[in-house]
Amino acid sequence: MALLMVPLVKEYGLDYLLVATMLTGVIQVIFGVCKIAKVMKFIPRALPMFSIPNVLF
Repeated sequence: MALLMVPLVKEYGLDYLLVATMLTGVIQVIFGVCKIAKVMKFIPRALPMFSIPNVLF
């Protein structure tokens, strides 16, 4: 989400950033209710830990 904030605000304004933030929260709640975490256990723990810093630098 952080990587998308600057282009989103630049192109559409702060209103769309607020809507996008609320939409991501709703999606997270839906994933929690639907127990999507069971699917996430198939992703290795080391993958997210090492891939995120590589994206930022």
